Amino acid sequence: MKGIISKFVKKHYAAILSFVSLIAPVAVYSCRGKLYEPKEPVGLESFAKTHK
Repeated sequence: MKGIISKFVKKHYAAILSFVSLIAPVAVYSCRGKLYEPKEPVGLESFAKTHK
């Protein structure tokens, strides 16, 4: 199985690189807004005290 994947990557590396270079900025931009939480989560202090 490893050999098959290796051959595929060696054969199509240029297309893979082009695809990744186009998709990576879009993925980072779309994920950044959804994971950012500006306020302190409710119950953070009690969680930090109990999980030392």
